[in-house]
Amino acid sequence: MEEVIYLEDDDDIATVRQRLERTSARKVLLVVPKRCRALTRAVNLRLLRRYADALAMEVALVARNRVTRVLAREAGFAVFSRVPRGYLAPSAGRRLVPTREWLMNALAFVLLSGLLLSFIAAALWIVPEAVVTLVPTTEPISHTVELQANPDIEAINYQRGEIPARVVEMEIEAKAQTATVAKKDVPDARATGTVIFINKRNEPTVIPQGTIVRTSGGSNVKFRTIEEVVLPAAIGAKAEVGVIAIDPGLSGNVDAWQINTIEGVTSLWAEVINDAPTRGGTVKWVSVVTTEDKNRLRSSLLQRLQQEGYNRLKEQLEEGEFVPPESVVIEPVGEIFDKEVDEQADVLSLEMRVTASGTAIKLEDAHTLAQYLLGFEVKEGFQLLPQGLEFQLEKVTRVEGRRVYFTMSASGLMAERIDEGEIREEIRGKPIAAAEEYLRQRFQLDEEPSIVVTPDWFGRIPFRIRVIVSPNDTSSRL
Repeated sequence: MEEVIYLEDDDDIATVRQRLERTSARKVLLVVPKRCRALTRAVNLRLLRRYADALAMEVALVARNRVTRVLAREAGFAVFSRVPRGYLAPSAGRRLVPTREWLMNALAFVLLSGLLLSFIAAALWIVPEAVVTLVPTTEPISHTVELQANPDIEAINYQRGEIPARVVEMEIEAKAQTATVAKKDVPDARATGTVIFINKRNEPTVIPQGTIVRTSGGSNVKFRTIEEVVLPAAIGAKAEVGVIAIDPGLSGNVDAWQINTIEGVTSLWAEVINDAPTRGGTVKWVSVVTTEDKNRLRSSLLQRLQQEGYNRLKEQLEEGEFVPPESVVIEPVGEIFDKEVDEQADVLSLEMRVTASGTAIKLEDAHTLAQYLLGFEVKEGFQLLPQGLEFQLEKVTRVEGRRVYFTMSASGLMAERIDEGEIREEIRGKPIAAAEEYLRQRFQLDEEPSIVVTPDWFGRIPFRIRVIVSPNDTSSRL
């Protein structure tokens, strides 16, 4: 069975839902006036989609408002500019709905039947209007829910409590340095002294400058001669020459009679000995790089990049998005230290390149899902009012990969469900006082019902009735 439902300019999304719940038709065509603001909001059209799915009902829209048409298509509704012909012809299981042509013919018939009767009808039924204002009693309602932001889905999953998200990332380069803290002795000055060469043959023997001599025990400390010397032509002839240690540091300070070996072919022609100790080899106390220095500098820079990455990622967000700091991941892709471990240095520097990524979440999706879940806390016979809805992001409970679990509190007001269509049917044609008494008895109200009839001489409720539900969103919160 099919049915066409004509909405009023002031119908809200709750009224539309009531209309759908009252009909037994499985296919419904909603005719939306151009000035009906209820269906110019994306969240209301998504709610309408959910209502239709819950009722297993096929719903299409007839709308001339451009915003309504665009948002309705995004929400998955079929949209027409006028009532399709398929809804106009009677058939089994269908309700007969007047077509525009039929209405024009009927109007022409009425005009031809009597102009006077038309003027009277316009004066008595069309021109007069009643404005009914109700202030229902409201009750506060709140609920905290856990939501999941999942980059792997594209639409809200109401059953699983999931909303879509997206991954944002960028590459960052940074530098840092730290003072080294470890100290140790390192060789400084070289030891110096003299040695005596002894000729082993009866002819002059030349000892070239730079000849290497050394000790024969322990670590074999080496020295080199600082000038050339010639031994006289006699076995046992001697000559003295200065030497300097090859390596700096304390190792070059050796006692007398320890230098007794000549390296190279010169050892075939001469012998060497030191009759006095060598002295002057020293060390100094310097700062050096350690593994701990590197680890400390790396950790400090990564910590700084964690905050910098979060701030930089926020610059890539679209309007209405946020990225939880807990979802930001910093992954190093390259690092260069300017010094190695044990290398002498007062300062250690590090250049690092990282990839920063995080999960971007749309607040509108979170609010929509939180509002849907808050609806389950509404008492039977009541409805959640669109006025006064508030949402607050509480905390991130955990992060699993790119999925972010977080809690959000939703609060608002609920009031007794008011069927505006029922009100129009019940009070139409009644005296104003009787209509007010009916409203007073039928609904729980914070204020007396107000009925204003224009013109004021019209003593009964006319055919045209406009219902305004204006809850007091502060009285029940006190």
